[in-house]
Amino acid sequence: IGLIDYECTLSTSGEQTAFTMGTLTESWKESGRNFYHFKTQEPMVKTMSWLSGVYEKLRASSKYQTLEMYRHPLHNQNDEHYFHGLSASLDYCSEWFGPLKYDTMKIIEFPETKGTWATVNGNIIPYSESYFFCDVSDAENDMFNIPFFVSAHEIAHSWWGHQMDPANIKGSRIISEGMADYLALKAVEKEFGSSKMLELKKKYHDLYLEQRTYKGNETSLIYADMENEYLNYRKSALAILTMSEYLGEATFNNQMGKFLKQFPSSKAPFPTSLDFVTSIKAITPDSLLYLVEDMFERMIIYDNELRNVTVEESNKGFLISLELDVTKYRSDAKGKRSYGENPLNDGEKQSVALNDYVMVGFYNENQELIAYRTFRVSQIRNSFKLNLPEKPYEIVIDPNYLLMDINRENDTWKLN
Repeated sequence: IGLIDYECTLSTSGEQTAFTMGTLTESWKESGRNFYHFKTQEPMVKTMSWLSGVYEKLRASSKYQTLEMYRHPLHNQNDEHYFHGLSASLDYCSEWFGPLKYDTMKIIEFPETKGTWATVNGNIIPYSESYFFCDVSDAENDMFNIPFFVSAHEIAHSWWGHQMDPANIKGSRIISEGMADYLALKAVEKEFGSSKMLELKKKYHDLYLEQRTYKGNETSLIYADMENEYLNYRKSALAILTMSEYLGEATFNNQMGKFLKQFPSSKAPFPTSLDFVTSIKAITPDSLLYLVEDMFERMIIYDNELRNVTVEESNKGFLISLELDVTKYRSDAKGKRSYGENPLNDGEKQSVALNDYVMVGFYNENQELIAYRTFRVSQIRNSFKLNLPEKPYEIVIDPNYLLMDINRENDTWKLN
């Protein structure tokens, strides 16, 4: 459809305030009712909202925008988290993809009777009251600070879903929802640190593996059904984070900025998941193309094992000897395994042909990182030696949850 010009006059009762997209150009009272005229300054994606209520108004700011919130006067327990999520995501996305043209972004509460969702339409973010009652205590909740995360996710849609409006076909929501979750996770990392983001990645990883088993309807990401949440959000975000880490944050984000400009929402053709993957492949060295295919075009599951570790003092610090098994297999929708035309076999273990890079993390007795090392593997059984300046007390395969590993209990070694 492309973009539309939008202009609207709203009327509501005398005690309420009404909102829609655009700039308020005029307001007046007539016959005991309030009237408001809004108009957008530039074309917008055809998603619209109209809201009205008795609100308390709050203000904050990010680097580029004024932030406003209109909520029920008593729903005040998460104000700081909403504004924090908005500003963190606005600043991060603006840095990589250019600032928005709106001077003000507004969160506007609506009653739970109308749903338990949030979205972004132009310069307003309709937000269900259900979020306003969230307890953000990490000790009590499975998910991290929902008001912060949802705000960061929704504002990312201003670029991914609005500046770029993907085609309405299977797979394309990895462009909008997958990128929005990726950017929300990056906002968490920037504001709360890599350990907090890693906790979220672990939860995403576990949710993905749980849901694929329970639902039995998995497809590759490029053909994911439009309503398949655990693929469009969870697995997509993990796949995008993996490519960002392997390629480098700056390299990946710069390419995504170019991709945005390649497919503006103002005109066809609208991008598909195939366009998205093609853009990633354009910056991926040949040695890592397998990873793009594994993440987006196939359903690949790893089953790695750290079999044996020895640690010896040396004149260079500590000599570490590792024995690790790397296996992966292709899966169908029901979880049935296959290994391709030229599988690897090593005793009881099989694997799709390997030429993979696998990261290993080394930690001291205080759980602090000593070093990451990346090893290239072409067979199931692998042995490596390396020197570290400090004695490791824990060693972990794929500590940053970059791979979809079905059994992580075998991925960790701890010094007795």
